[in-house]
Amino acid sequence: MSAQEPNIREIAREAAGRLIHTHELKPGSAIIGLPVLYPDGERVTVYISSDRPGLIFVSDFEGGRKRAMMAGVREAFDRIISGMRHDPPLVSEGLGIYVRVPPEKLDEAIIFIANASAGALREALCKTRGAQPFSG
Repeated sequence: MSAQEPNIREIAREAAGRLIHTHELKPGSAIIGLPVLYPDGERVTVYISSDRPGLIFVSDFEGGRKRAMMAGVREAFDRIISGMRHDPPLVSEGLGIYVRVPPEKLDEAIIFIANASAGALREALCKTRGAQPFSG
């Protein structure tokens, strides 16, 4: 008697559910913990809200710049972020980076913001300290 093949589709759905966490902060806004990591190993958290009619605000929840400040690489982080291109344009304000997008571009914006925040920090650390992007 042969063992039954695993249901890969179900296994994949279960894994995706474990990798992504969501939490509603208040009506109209939520945070999403993603399987994208900062160099310190912490998850990137993206904040979304419907703050303008027809547009969704997508931010890195100030994670990248706060970590850059703690590591002493804020200037390098800011230079890298300012060179990143997205449609609509990436905005860097206060400690956060964000875009506002129509609902149909939300997935793309979440991925872009998460990778921009973690990637800019990783690159800033490498350029400033001459370190390799990954240890291991």
